[in-house]
Amino acid sequence: MSDDVVARGNQARAVMDNPIVAEALTSMQRRAHEAWEASSYEDTPGREEAYRMLRAIKTFRSEFEMMIRDGAVAKAMEKPTNE
Repeated sequence: MSDDVVARGNQARAVMDNPIVAEALTSMQRRAHEAWEASSYEDTPGREEAYRMLRAIKTFRSEFEMMIRDGAVAKAMEKPTNE
């Protein structure tokens, strides 16, 4: 089980360390923020869509960060202790 968690953590780290993924997420976040900021008072659906996009990006990052942390914990628990 912990081998799977470690492997998933390593895969998640590889995804988040990929410059193309980082660039895409940053670009998506910037565009969503700009859309939200530029929306008019009457454009409630547009603001809500931009908000949903920002939340989705944050959730995406959080899921990967959780996998990375879980992998690191699982790897640390695999190491034998010196007693």
